[in-house]
Amino acid sequence: MPYWLRIGEAARLLDLSVDTLRKWDREGRLRAHRTRGHHRRYALPEIRDLAARRLRGTPPLDARRAPAYSHSPRITPSSLRYSSRIPR
Repeated sequence: MPYWLRIGEAARLLDLSVDTLRKWDREGRLRAHRTRGHHRRYALPEIRDLAARRLRGTPPLDARRAPAYSHSPRITPSSLRYSSRIPR
């Protein structure tokens, strides 16, 4: 069972705003799971995969629908180290 991140934690690891993650959820670019209270939760493995893709400059999985990144990725090795400290 994956470890679930709150929207703020996922945004911090990806160096994005929570509004961007909400938008990506609406567009279907990044799937958020909902709690009973309708809060978004993101699976840590999915966030790590997306962070690694952004670090490498690899396009998102659904590149047909997703626009190209408008800025260079700001994921740093230290942010990825932070994600490894989160319990699995």
